[in-house]
Amino acid sequence: MGTINQTVAIGDRQVTVDLDWTIGTNIIPAEINSKPVTLQYLESTPMGFRLVHYGTTFDVTVLTPRQYELSKHIKERPKLDVSKVITSPMPGSVVSVAVKPGDKVVEGQEVAVVEAMKMQNVLRAQRFGTVKAVNVQAGSSVSADEVLIEFADEPKA
Repeated sequence: MGTINQTVAIGDRQVTVDLDWTIGTNIIPAEINSKPVTLQYLESTPMGFRLVHYGTTFDVTVLTPRQYELSKHIKERPKLDVSKVITSPMPGSVVSVAVKPGDKVVEGQEVAVVEAMKMQNVLRAQRFGTVKAVNVQAGSSVSADEVLIEFADEPKA
């Protein structure tokens, strides 16, 4: 990779990074805002590198200046409230569904079984609640993280 002297963004801050790194070496001597630091290279990621500094792992994304400017306009995907859904742990086939909309479930109750790689995965309710929707039926093919069962919002006490 060679010698790098760049101003980079860390969150909303701009810092100057100087380093002389040879690809394939795990130790990276560097200076960040003229302060000497030693980084450890772990692996490449789809958008950059995974580095360690003082025991903390950082995923470093490498973007061109234009990519960085455009990335400010990309909205983050909303986080799924997993307390209100049951998702498939992996791609597979639904063997059975043990609930229907309107059913009351208790924590730990079996709600569905998904088969993947000839192993059956019993999916259980993670909380007490009422089934709002069942999005699959026995025999359905499902992908990893696909929402299988949704729970209704419980009234606040």
